[in-house]
Amino acid sequence: MAELIGPHPALIVSGLSLSLLILSATYCAFPLIGKRSSRVYLAIGLQWVCMTLLFDILFGHFIAGKSWSELAQLFNPASGDLLLLVLITTLLAPILVARFKGAP
Repeated sequence: MAELIGPHPALIVSGLSLSLLILSATYCAFPLIGKRSSRVYLAIGLQWVCMTLLFDILFGHFIAGKSWSELAQLFNPASGDLLLLVLITTLLAPILVARFKGAP
Protein backbone atom coordinates (compact mmCIF):
# COMPACT_ATOMS: atom_id res chain seq x y z
CA MET A 1 0.00 0.00 0.00
CA ALA A 2 2.92 2.35 0.68
CA GLU A 3 3.73 2.22 -3.04
CA LEU A 4 0.24 3.47 -3.89
CA ILE A 5 -0.21 6.29 -1.39
CA GLY A 6 3.27 6.86 0.04
CA PRO A 7 4.86 5.79 3.33
CA HIS A 8 3.50 8.59 5.56
CA PRO A 9 -0.17 8.18 4.57
CA ALA A 10 0.25 4.39 4.68
CA LEU A 11 1.33 4.63 8.35
CA ILE A 12 -1.77 6.67 9.13
CA VAL A 13 -4.10 4.26 7.30
CA SER A 14 -2.39 1.34 9.02
CA GLY A 15 -2.85 2.85 12.50
CA LEU A 16 -6.49 3.70 11.88
CA SER A 17 -7.28 0.27 10.41
CA LEU A 18 -5.54 -1.50 13.27
CA SER A 19 -7.55 0.54 15.78
CA LEU A 20 -10.79 -0.43 14.03
CA LEU A 21 -9.67 -4.06 13.89
CA ILE A 22 -8.97 -4.03 17.64
CA LEU A 23 -12.44 -2.64 18.35
CA SER A 24 -14.02 -5.22 16.02
CA ALA A 25 -12.09 -8.11 17.58
CA THR A 26 -13.04 -6.93 21.06
CA TYR A 27 -16.68 -6.70 20.01
CA CYS A 28 -16.58 -10.27 18.66
CA ALA A 29 -14.73 -11.59 21.72
CA PHE A 30 -16.93 -9.81 24.24
CA PRO A 31 -19.01 -12.92 25.05
CA LEU A 32 -15.76 -14.52 26.29
CA ILE A 33 -15.13 -11.57 28.60
CA GLY A 34 -18.69 -11.34 29.89
CA LYS A 35 -20.26 -8.68 32.05
CA ARG A 36 -17.75 -7.35 34.54
CA SER A 37 -17.00 -4.13 36.37
CA SER A 38 -15.34 -1.15 34.69
CA ARG A 39 -12.17 -1.87 36.68
CA VAL A 40 -11.98 -5.36 35.19
CA TYR A 41 -12.44 -4.01 31.66
CA LEU A 42 -9.66 -1.48 32.21
CA ALA A 43 -7.42 -4.19 33.69
CA ILE A 44 -8.00 -6.34 30.61
CA GLY A 45 -7.15 -3.39 28.34
CA LEU A 46 -4.03 -2.63 30.38
CA GLN A 47 -2.91 -6.24 30.10
CA TRP A 48 -3.40 -6.12 26.32
CA VAL A 49 -1.35 -2.89 26.15
CA CYS A 50 1.47 -4.42 28.20
CA MET A 51 1.56 -7.54 26.02
CA THR A 52 1.54 -5.40 22.86
CA LEU A 53 4.40 -3.23 24.10
CA LEU A 54 6.44 -6.23 25.22
CA PHE A 55 5.99 -7.91 21.87
CA ASP A 56 6.68 -4.79 19.78
CA ILE A 57 9.76 -3.79 21.73
CA LEU A 58 11.28 -7.23 22.30
CA PHE A 59 10.54 -8.51 18.79
CA GLY A 60 11.56 -5.22 17.21
CA HIS A 61 14.90 -5.07 18.98
CA PHE A 62 15.99 -8.66 19.39
CA ILE A 63 14.47 -10.32 16.31
CA ALA A 64 14.05 -7.54 13.74
CA GLY A 65 17.28 -5.84 14.84
CA LYS A 66 15.82 -2.35 15.27
CA SER A 67 17.80 0.10 17.35
CA TRP A 68 16.29 1.60 20.49
CA SER A 69 16.06 5.00 18.76
CA GLU A 70 14.16 3.41 15.84
CA LEU A 71 11.75 1.82 18.30
CA ALA A 72 11.29 5.14 20.08
CA GLN A 73 10.06 6.62 16.78
CA LEU A 74 7.05 4.30 16.99
CA PHE A 75 5.74 6.59 19.73
CA ASN A 76 6.17 9.80 17.71
CA PRO A 77 2.86 10.73 16.04
CA ALA A 78 4.64 13.50 14.10
CA SER A 79 6.38 10.75 12.12
CA GLY A 80 2.95 9.49 11.03
CA ASP A 81 3.07 6.41 13.23
CA LEU A 82 -0.16 6.04 15.20
CA LEU A 83 1.04 3.42 17.70
CA LEU A 84 -0.11 5.69 20.54
CA LEU A 85 -3.64 5.72 19.08
CA VAL A 86 -3.50 1.93 18.73
CA LEU A 87 -2.38 1.56 22.37
CA ILE A 88 -5.10 3.91 23.63
CA THR A 89 -7.67 2.01 21.56
CA THR A 90 -6.36 -1.27 22.97
CA LEU A 91 -6.58 0.06 26.52
CA LEU A 92 -10.11 1.39 26.15
CA ALA A 93 -11.59 -1.22 23.77
CA PRO A 94 -13.00 -3.53 26.48
CA ILE A 95 -14.77 -0.72 28.34
CA LEU A 96 -16.00 0.96 25.14
CA VAL A 97 -17.45 -2.29 23.81
CA ALA A 98 -18.97 -3.08 27.21
CA ARG A 99 -20.73 0.28 27.28
CA PHE A 100 -21.85 -0.15 23.69
CA LYS A 101 -23.34 -3.54 24.56
CA GLY A 102 -25.01 -2.15 27.69
CA ALA A 103 -22.77 -3.86 30.25
CA PRO A 104 -21.91 -1.93 33.44
